[in-house]
This record gives sequence, C-alpha cells and structure tokens, in this order.
Amino acid sequence: SLRKELEVLKSYEVMTSSKLEGVSIDDLSSRLGRLLAEVGLQVSVPKELKDFDKLINELSLKRRELQGELNNIVDELTKAEGRLKSLEARLADVDERIKSLDLWIKSKEKEVSEVERRIKSLRIIDEFSRKYLGKDGLIARELTRVARLELERRANRILSRLGLRPIEINDEFKISIKVLGESLPISNASGGERVGIAIALRLALAELIMGRSPTVLILDEPTIYLDEERRTQVFEVIKELGRSLKQVVVVTHDESVVNIADKVIRVENIGGVSRVVSN
Repeated sequence: SLRKELEVLKSYEVMTSSKLEGVSIDDLSSRLGRLLAEVGLQVSVPKELKDFDKLINELSLKRRELQGELNNIVDELTKAEGRLKSLEARLADVDERIKSLDLWIKSKEKEVSEVERRIKSLRIIDEFSRKYLGKDGLIARELTRVARLELERRANRILSRLGLRPIEINDEFKISIKVLGESLPISNASGGERVGIAIALRLALAELIMGRSPTVLILDEPTIYLDEERRTQVFEVIKELGRSLKQVVVVTHDESVVNIADKVIRVENIGGVSRVVSN
C-alpha cells in the first residue's frame, strides 16, 4: 500500500541519515534491498557508497510522489465519506417517506374496506327493499290489500247510511256495484248514485288517512252537468250526509240547494270582487 511504501522510505531516510559507523556497504545494501522488496519497488541497490546519494534523491522524490498520491486519496476518501453521509441522510428521508406512505396506504385500504362494507350493506338493503318494500314487494302488496279492503268496508258503511248499494274494489282498484251477489260495472249506476259513491269513497279515504271520520265536507258544484232527476238524487245524498256530519258546505250556482240548506250565503261578483250580499 502507499502508506507502507512511505513508511519504508521514511525508514530508509532515517537509516541513511543516521550514523553508519561500523556498518559495511554490503550490510547496508542488504538491509536496503529487504526494505525495497517489502514494498515491491524495483530499484537497483548500489554497491558503492558514492551511488547512495543518487538513490537517496530518487527515493526521496518517490516518497514525495507517493505522499501526494496518498493526500489525494485521503481527500477523495473524505469527499466520498461526505457524499456517503449525504446519501445516508437522503436514504433515511426516503425510508421515512416510505413509512408514511405505508401508513397512508393502510388508512386508505381501511377506508376502501369500509366503503365496500357499506356498499354491500346498501345492496342488501336495496334487495330487501325491492323484495319487500317496493311497490311490487310483499309488504307493499299486503298493505295495499289491507288498505283496499278497509277502504271498501268504510265506503260501504257510508253508502249504507246513504241508502245506496254497496260496492266492491278489486286488486286494480276498479269499482263495481254489488247487486244480488253479483258485481256490475259502475257505469250501471245512476248519476246520483255515482256521486254518492264518489263522496263515500272520499269520506272513507279521509277516515283512513286521518284515523277518524271527518266532521266537515265541502262540495264544489256537485250537480253541474246533471239533469233534473240526477240533481234531485244528489241533493238527497247531500241531505243524508248532513245528518251524519257536523257541517256540509255546498258551493253551487244551483238554486235547488236552497230547499235542503239550513243556511244560505249568497255571494255576487261586484266590480271584479266577490262580496256577500245576503246571509
């Protein structure tokens, strides 16, 4: 190595600069040969004392060259150590980033797992909803059946009070009249009966929604487009309703309603404004 070569050359310098009394030329050459052989320097060992000065100069020059090379190598090693430390610091930073990234990935995997679990739950709920809660689901069909039968029962109770024939409501909510155990299309009913059925269904539906019978009924032009006979039938239905409800309000242009009304309020259009003219 360079260090070993330098040490050998230094030893040689010490050896040649020290007092050599009592040392023969052959002994000095032998010792110098062994030192040069240790570092692998291919230099001729002088046999005469006068040639030693030349060798000393050559070896001194060689030592300076080797010392320069060693210094350069030490500088390069120092720089390499600096770069190594910088790389180690960057590697540590990369390791920290990798650890942070691993934690982030794990948190996202957990979030994805939670989302997948929710999606699975929503699919189960959606399937349950379609099967049991949708418009064609088991629960919806059963509720519709119960509501239809209850609407029919309540409407027939009102029709019975009105003295009208009972009705039947099928699965498609089509209405027919029950006559002597048979079901006839509602088109066979008279105009007054059809108005009575319409009123009975509305009252029954109101009972079903509110959970109790309504106390007030408002009818808007119930006799419009009806002939005299049918108007009379409608008024009979209205009269009968007045016995079971607290109040029946009829808004109409038909003067015949005066004959069954307990109270008449007349309203006229005066100057574009509706005003009560008599009470």
